[in-house]
Amino acid sequence: MKKNAKVLMGSLVIVISVIFLLFWATPGSTGMEVTIGDVVKNPNKFQNEFLSLQGNLVEESVKWNADKVELRFTIEDENKDPLAVVYQGVKPDTFSEGTIVIVEGQYDAASKTFVAERVKTRCPSKYEGQEYDPKLHEDLKKNKDNKQ
Repeated sequence: MKKNAKVLMGSLVIVISVIFLLFWATPGSTGMEVTIGDVVKNPNKFQNEFLSLQGNLVEESVKWNADKVELRFTIEDENKDPLAVVYQGVKPDTFSEGTIVIVEGQYDAASKTFVAERVKTRCPSKYEGQEYDPKLHEDLKKNKDNKQ
């Protein structure tokens, strides 16, 4: 076999292996994005599926057990559909009122609980922009001009 043919065959094997690994690994890590309402209304449909959900934290529902490193809480969607969540892991620092929680894991229809493998938080107010104040802008510009 010629040298070019060997290089071509080796490259082809590597490319096919990489594509196979991408398709094999990706579905388990991303999960199917569904709403809380979908899960609450059709619990058996999502049994044993890896899901990604998003909802608002119900702050008074948060129960942290440091001995078991277990976090239990409830999230709800814009229709106020609640979903109980249990997570074995460290409680995020930003777990407070007004927090949007993203959970990834599986729904257990028997216990009506979402068993989370990952919990992420984000605070919408943190990313809201400030209103433009023309007077403040002019003051800042004057101060800059005065320093020069």
